[in-house]
Amino acid sequence: MMIVREAGTPDFADIQDCVASTNYYQAISPQHQGGRWLVGETNGQIVACVWLMVEAPNAYLDFLAVRPGHSGAGPRLLAYTRHWLLERGIRYLRSVIKDSNLPAVRLGLAFRGALDPGYVLLYWTGDADGIPDAD
Repeated sequence: MMIVREAGTPDFADIQDCVASTNYYQAISPQHQGGRWLVGETNGQIVACVWLMVEAPNAYLDFLAVRPGHSGAGPRLLAYTRHWLLERGIRYLRSVIKDSNLPAVRLGLAFRGALDPGYVLLYWTGDADGIPDAD
């Protein structure tokens, strides 16, 4: 069972490892990103993470990462993220996903992202129907 929660300073090394495990993003320093990190944790290990820059009523999402071998963690993390944002009055979320990142593209489309040449634009409003809810 994956537990999803907001990350704190002690999680930054694990977040850095999770992001690096995708071989997609360049090295990051979570403590210098600003914003908020949400993480999915299984058996004490961070298996998924996402970074959010929140400025009510808007949020921007980036660095969505899922460790290899943990498929299914991405949709659960995004569903929780939606719930987390709505609880805080955030009504609009935006993320740009490069079309070469196929797992993230599939996830973005499942969350009603729109196709743009070379990118998937994940953009939803808090009252949009058809977006998966957190369990």
